[in-house]
Amino acid sequence: MIIGPVGSTRASDIVNDPFGNLWILSDDIYRYDKISGTVNSYGLSELSPSHIETDSDGVVWMTVRTGGLYRYDSRRDRFEKYIVSVDGKPETGICFNRIRAISESNLLVSTTDQDVILVNTGDFSGRRIFKHQFFTTKTEIYDIIERQPGEFWCGTDQGIYIFDAITEGDHYSFMKYEVTDSHSISSDSVRNLMVDKEGNVWIGTYFGGLNLWLNQRDAYSVFYENPSTNSISGRI
Repeated sequence: MIIGPVGSTRASDIVNDPFGNLWILSDDIYRYDKISGTVNSYGLSELSPSHIETDSDGVVWMTVRTGGLYRYDSRRDRFEKYIVSVDGKPETGICFNRIRAISESNLLVSTTDQDVILVNTGDFSGRRIFKHQFFTTKTEIYDIIERQPGEFWCGTDQGIYIFDAITEGDHYSFMKYEVTDSHSISSDSVRNLMVDKEGNVWIGTYFGGLNLWLNQRDAYSVFYENPSTNSISGRI
């Protein structure tokens, strides 16, 4: 299937919904209807969309760099803005970045201020689970996941930060590249995180290979490109 040119810049995010639509983030938000073959745009380029995501109900969410959380209204065919109340205080100036749907009613959203907020989409209340004061220096948050209920992983350019909300008093831990440790992650620049059904975490790095954290062993395997027929290809 070839859609053709969409937008004037590269596609930075692509997601499917259960209704036959392909959502593409470029200079604007585009919806490609796989049944009719039509492409619709939503005139949101001035808001600087940063990421899109679909939840388990097929609802499409969007974050923008100018601030705000948006939800797609299928009846009106447009995106509606919602104000998130963070730690009991309505926040109108938060610039959201990465977004992850982790359950029917919860989103993980990172901000440009290096916070990660757990958002309840029922009442749009939020709780900071990573605060910028936790990071030792200014860092870029690339991805966020919930590996298991109450355990959140944050991929940054300084390694992986883990927040355990189950442990009494909350608990933070940190994983980073160690030159002398062959079992550490292969790079501090962690761009993508994905948890599989066994609770293992797949970790994409910036030119440092593909890492697999094994849940049962608490250890890493690293995959690089090599001449083998079954090797991954490209500089990951």
